[in-house]
Amino acid sequence: TNLMMNSYFPTSTNTTGAEQVRRTLTFLSTNPVPASVFYANLSKHLAVNSVAKLAAMLLKCLVAAVEQDSTTTKKKRRRKYGQQEDDDDEETANALSAHNTSLMASLAETICCLWESVRD
Repeated sequence: TNLMMNSYFPTSTNTTGAEQVRRTLTFLSTNPVPASVFYANLSKHLAVNSVAKLAAMLLKCLVAAVEQDSTTTKKKRRRKYGQQEDDDDEETANALSAHNTSLMASLAETICCLWESVRD
């Protein structure tokens, strides 16, 4: 875990929360099993406050993805039935989507692992 800290959880002062979330999502997408182990052990190497902040940021991403997909689904239904929408913001290819069930499951599991590690 210590060797991977700078790559997947950089703690330098110029690293933003958005960058930490981006790296977490990339790690979860590309290597879900090692990512799960890494985040389960993160609290052994960081302060509780840092781990809790990451869990909160990831939870916000999870909720935002579900809300975004819900909104998109409603817009598609309105278009299907002939109602016009002023907003034409479509999801981008790189957007976090609740339809990506494997990533959403990994994200939820990671939040649980982080929460459990803080609780212990």
